[in-house]
Amino acid sequence: MAEQRNIHTTGIILKKHAFGENDFSVTIYSPDLGKIQATAKGARKMTGSLNGHIETLNLCNFQLYKSPVRYTIVQCQVLKNFKMNAAVHAKKYD
Repeated sequence: MAEQRNIHTTGIILKKHAFGENDFSVTIYSPDLGKIQATAKGARKMTGSLNGHIETLNLCNFQLYKSPVRYTIVQCQVLKNFKMNAAVHAKKYD
């Protein structure tokens, strides 16, 4: 049986960095897939559909496409943002 190419999973964004002119390379931890590298195509464009969703410490539902080389993020929906909570807690300890 052929391996499934379209994957739906929930994961948290651990890290992101610029990849090319308009893309991000994103490190995601998912309970189903473990730690994976994925490309968010067009996420650095101002009009990109993934622009506001690809942020560190976002818990998201992802639709991924698996190519032989790497994963590509097709769709992303934010479930919870932990970055604001971390900033609030850090101020308590200053």
